Amino acid sequence: MVWLSLSARLLINVEALNMAEAVGNYTRHRRAPVVIPTNGGYRVVYVPAISGESIAHAYQAWLVHEARIRGLPVCELCAREEFIKRGNEVANRVKDISSADRYEESVIKECVVEDVGGFLAPTAVPVKRTSRFMVSYLIPAIEDIKASTITPQLHVRHSPTQRAQGQQAAGQMIYYVETSSAIYTLTASLDVDGIGRKSYIKVEYVVGNEERRKRVEAAIMALYDTLAQGLFGAKQSRFKPHYKVLSTVVTITHPSPYNVLAGHSKEYIKEVANNLKKFKELTGSEALMGYYISEDIPRPEQDIAKEFESLEDLFKWVISEVLRLSKLT
Repeated sequence: MVWLSLSARLLINVEALNMAEAVGNYTRHRRAPVVIPTNGGYRVVYVPAISGESIAHAYQAWLVHEARIRGLPVCELCAREEFIKRGNEVANRVKDISSADRYEESVIKECVVEDVGGFLAPTAVPVKRTSRFMVSYLIPAIEDIKASTITPQLHVRHSPTQRAQGQQAAGQMIYYVETSSAIYTLTASLDVDGIGRKSYIKVEYVVGNEERRKRVEAAIMALYDTLAQGLFGAKQSRFKPHYKVLSTVVTITHPSPYNVLAGHSKEYIKEVANNLKKFKELTGSEALMGYYISEDIPRPEQDIAKEFESLEDLFKWVISEVLRLSKLT
């Protein structure tokens, strides 16, 4: 099993990337409960958050983009970024186990998004494919949680001509949108070995090595598109946030999976390096680690960690090493 895991710290100022509800003319930012340590023990606080569903939607949209560049197949609905994922399938399409196996294979072959992102077909024998891509909520780093905030912004829709005609109410509309600023952190993982391989009934690859190589490249590049450019979330047209990747760490392991720590502490990259070395000794797995830093945080001392000057250099290395371990070079 070739397993990719990533964690990042992001400075995002004045964003409305994930709104949860509207009450009258007031639109609220999504919040999530977080447990934080205090001098008196632990307590729960509610913080601004961006859901994993929001990030996964953007990831799959960029996967469509990367698939098109490489001439890979994408189904009609996913090409329109309507990720229903076989949820509208007719019940009698799959009636037994053997046809369920053939169904999963056909979907994998005809759509990269459902290959990587999974699907659930509500047929007579339901066919489920678990997503090969996993992602957390984006939440404020616990160490920097005091630097997060949610504030409503006043906006006015104004029509001078209607007001001149005496239509006061229609001529001016006041509304509020909550915006948030924080140092966010997230984690994501990618089961590289599962790409192009069916697993519902039989476990075997159903696409050739050349196409599988392109699918793996597309899956990793979609992660780069989402993370590096901040191309995820809602309200980008008028609330495009001030966005910067402060730091990120990526690990690649084989054959055992390893998931990195979230960036709740400025020590997180150093802690990942120390922990990954112990993981390698315990499991006997091949374990690689690369990182990028643009903030004032400690660098790891372990020789297992490799630093890169840019995210682009980091992801170029990631693609190269993943393809090598997957024997797809």
